[in-house]
Amino acid sequence: MTSFNSFWKYSDWPGLLERVKKGESLDEFYFLITSDVFRGICGKYSLEHVDDQLHDLFLILVSAIQRDLINDPMTFVGYSLVTAKRVAIQQIRARKYSELKSPMDQGPNAFEQLATKERWEITNRALNTLDHLEESVLRRFYLESHTRETICSDLGITTHAFGLKKSRAKAKFVMRVQEMLKPKKRYL
Repeated sequence: MTSFNSFWKYSDWPGLLERVKKGESLDEFYFLITSDVFRGICGKYSLEHVDDQLHDLFLILVSAIQRDLINDPMTFVGYSLVTAKRVAIQQIRARKYSELKSPMDQGPNAFEQLATKERWEITNRALNTLDHLEESVLRRFYLESHTRETICSDLGITTHAFGLKKSRAKAKFVMRVQEMLKPKKRYL
């Protein structure tokens, strides 16, 4: 992890933003985004799933840079801090919303069971479209609740490589699920 001071004193923000815009230096950028600064911000607002929040933050910032919404280092710093807070707060709101559901909503019924079965089928089909390592990382982390350290030691990868692989696999997974859920055109 980088320290708080090394993040703020990073000397090549303009160059890094330009390289990220071209799709280069994503490892270096990911390392800075998962630094103690953003980990502290996400952890301050929500103690759960901080790693997922950091991956979401990374994807949001890369997208903003590549779409040329951020091109000034000073704008980047402010934008990234506000975005980190919003990612964490969004998770808190989602958790509070799920707690507000009435007991009537939580009981299983035939429709919910069918919907759950359908979600599992879509999840498995989407996972099966990924390469073996990506599928293994997502399945073991999200579905089997293995720790990052366990997965890294089993697969022989570093925690940094794990973070990148998980982030990229998660983005591919979401795209595949969205493709599967698109309504199919019917011709009469």
